[in-house]
Amino acid sequence: MEKNKLNLRKKKLRKTFLELRNNLASSSRIEANIKISNTLNTLLKDCEGPIAFYWPMKNEYDPVEVISKWLMKSKSQAALPVIIEKNAPMKFLSWDTNTILEKGIFNLLVPSSSAQEIHPKTIIIPCVGFDSNNYRLGYGGGYYDRTLTNFSDSKKIGICYGSCKVSSLEPNEYDIPMDLIICS
Repeated sequence: MEKNKLNLRKKKLRKTFLELRNNLASSSRIEANIKISNTLNTLLKDCEGPIAFYWPMKNEYDPVEVISKWLMKSKSQAALPVIIEKNAPMKFLSWDTNTILEKGIFNLLVPSSSAQEIHPKTIIIPCVGFDSNNYRLGYGGGYYDRTLTNFSDSKKIGICYGSCKVSSLEPNEYDIPMDLIICS
């Protein structure tokens, strides 16, 4: 598909999926969150750290409680992605339940720049949508795609609500598939 048409298609899908996610009934959201949490807990039982995850925004699934419990049991490390500058790869900075977060670029909550940089073995990534081949649709900034090229040795786990799936996103050369998608 022509690049402009593909970008327009992804923009429309993104809008549709965000509307679906934002309009999810409270009972459906609770049920979906329980299902995702149970699956994530099962996966993390045998997972070695460090693990990178995301701080939720815009009605994304919230992994903080699951990661906090995993941290207490595993005695390993966790990290959050931090946008250092626009259009550049993100860095993963150390996080634990005592970390004080500050507002970063785009007003995202992140650890302070003095936090230790970490190379995660597993990266948990939010998805606006996904396809049958485990390609994710994000918010369109390309931050994860630019970042994941530097983490080919890390396991990539996408998290998404199940209503946001299509057969194919028609990925481009920059898109990186997830090793696994956890969905409701």
